[in-house]
Amino acid sequence: MADAEKGIIALKKLDISREDDYDILLKKVEPLYIEKTVTEELKSRIGLKCKIILIEFPYRDKDFSSTYSGYHTKKHKSITKECYRLHFFSDKNVSKDSYKGFLVLRPSYVSRHRGRACISPELLTDSRTYCMLAEYPVHIFGEEYVARSYPWMSQETDIAVCAHVAVWSISRYLSEKFHFYREYTMYDITEMVPISLRRKVPSEGLYIHQIAETILNIGAHPFLLQKKADQSKFIGNVFSYVESGIPIIGAMTRKEHAVAIIGHGEINYALLNNLKGDYIYSYELIDSLVVCDDNHLPYTEIKKTANNGYTFDDLDYAIVPLYEKMFLDAEIVRGRAENMLKSKVIDLPAPLVLRVYMTSSKSLKEKVRNDRSMESNLTKRILCTPMPKFVWCVDISTKNDFMLSKMSGKIIIDITAGTYELNPWILYHDLSKVVYYNTATDRFMKETLPIKPYNIYKNNLREV
Repeated sequence: MADAEKGIIALKKLDISREDDYDILLKKVEPLYIEKTVTEELKSRIGLKCKIILIEFPYRDKDFSSTYSGYHTKKHKSITKECYRLHFFSDKNVSKDSYKGFLVLRPSYVSRHRGRACISPELLTDSRTYCMLAEYPVHIFGEEYVARSYPWMSQETDIAVCAHVAVWSISRYLSEKFHFYREYTMYDITEMVPISLRRKVPSEGLYIHQIAETILNIGAHPFLLQKKADQSKFIGNVFSYVESGIPIIGAMTRKEHAVAIIGHGEINYALLNNLKGDYIYSYELIDSLVVCDDNHLPYTEIKKTANNGYTFDDLDYAIVPLYEKMFLDAEIVRGRAENMLKSKVIDLPAPLVLRVYMTSSKSLKEKVRNDRSMESNLTKRILCTPMPKFVWCVDISTKNDFMLSKMSGKIIIDITAGTYELNPWILYHDLSKVVYYNTATDRFMKETLPIKPYNIYKNNLREV
């Protein structure tokens, strides 16, 4: 670009009226930054959902700058530090409302051009999904836009492989959502990897323990889930943390691959017509997990059954980055909830649908306060009950209530409880009573209270 050669930032506009218009990028972007595989993926994944692309050059990307300083400057063959940035808009007007995020194109001699990206799932998904999204401010000529997305990039091979990218994406997401996590660049993540039998750079991949220790180094506390004989229990635990809005690293040892698990697919309510037994979990009605896979643009899926991609059976481990005071794990919570139903401590008509997740007590109480479908006495009881920073919740719905996105009972559990504590409950209720823990008397208090079904809690994931 002539303007860029003079040291001036240039914005070029590309109208997308047909899919082949993406090929114009091959002419507007220098060959060191792009190849046909990039435009072909934009065609197949985004297509005509994008109407305008603004091409920004030169752009200094903080993640590429970090790897440039830490790696590329040490090589004999030099490479430029400048990047392109593509901005996507969903209509013909370049406006804040139509802004759908960006994709950085970095220089590469090995066809690893797709750098950091924050792209709205609306551009990349055709089916209904539920994803973890954060807001990322973007400045174009001094004007602030917002990209609502999950962070993504492809691997740079020698510097970072799939596991590095998965950890980086989790770190970047957590730093945007929670003030107590700091932001790290891609090269920061590379340097955090503990030394094993192989050198850090060039990287040949990471072992499970290296991934876990890197998660610890970004300020989270890694919790390892391992698939054993009972795959359903493993997947159920994965879904519980996904429903909690916690991104997970899914490791596929046979495929030698790792992805970030960031959501799930559509709920198949038709399966409720064939319910057997007293209860099922909501994840049994869902046949896909949404992932960020560095081999493809974000929001691809891992399916329950075989297709052209990965399946649940390919997942061997899941590494969950927990907050410091999240002690009680999902499997224990599910077992305790099942016992409460079997013993009729919570008495609701079967068949029931259970949904297990963590949330902050702040978010829970905020939603309760604003939920006009909840009985006022129950609202008051939940708001007035002391809770730790985070809690486990089990939402319990009758079959008919679940189809209406309503719940008939709820269990709120102390997430800081010990593994063998028999009564970790903070509050629970069905349609006729509420029981809560009184911290002053160290006793559980019971109130007879008629309760109508109310709205299911929705906060951790965003429906797309």
